[in-house]
Amino acid sequence: MLCDERGNRLPRARARVFANRQLINPTHPHADPHGWLTVELLHEPRHLFVEWAPASVPLIQSLPYRRHLRVADISSAQANGEARLANLGFDGGRSLEACVLRFQRHYGLPLTGNLDDVEDELD
Repeated sequence: MLCDERGNRLPRARARVFANRQLINPTHPHADPHGWLTVELLHEPRHLFVEWAPASVPLIQSLPYRRHLRVADISSAQANGEARLANLGFDGGRSLEACVLRFQRHYGLPLTGNLDDVEDELD
């Protein structure tokens, strides 16, 4: 979901997605009416670079919002959870348990450090 700096969704936001420095969404450069952006990956990159802006901003050299994202590994629940936590800013080279605890603390959830306890919140 694409949002502005205050966390407001950006319906039909303009967006560019890069994998291995190649633009992968040249024919679909907009989010849907709810701010969700979907891209088709022809291979499985480990990282993506996404930049976006409100729909009213022309596609120019660079867009104001940018983020490096880890692609979730759906074959491993732990790797998938680590990628989703990292994409939300809860990483930093710590253990998975420490990342889960930071997430739980931030959102006022019971502190268990167990990935299973935050699965619903990460979806």
